[in-house]
Amino acid sequence: MKIVRKTNSTWSEIDRNIKLLEHAGIVESRFHGKKRLIKLNNQEDTIAILKALKILEMTTLDQLLI
Repeated sequence: MKIVRKTNSTWSEIDRNIKLLEHAGIVESRFHGKKRLIKLNNQEDTIAILKALKILEMTTLDQLLI
């Protein structure tokens, strides 16, 4: 639930997004008791995607349209 609080989201939204990221090969998750452990894959593609997302996060829509 820590990730739910930090993202100001719901568990169902987080769960759905984790499944999408797993399907894309970006993260792996497993359960350890009642806790779900999420691990970022250390593949070059994953790192490139995260860098691109960081750039987009820092860029406004107006800057992308120019």
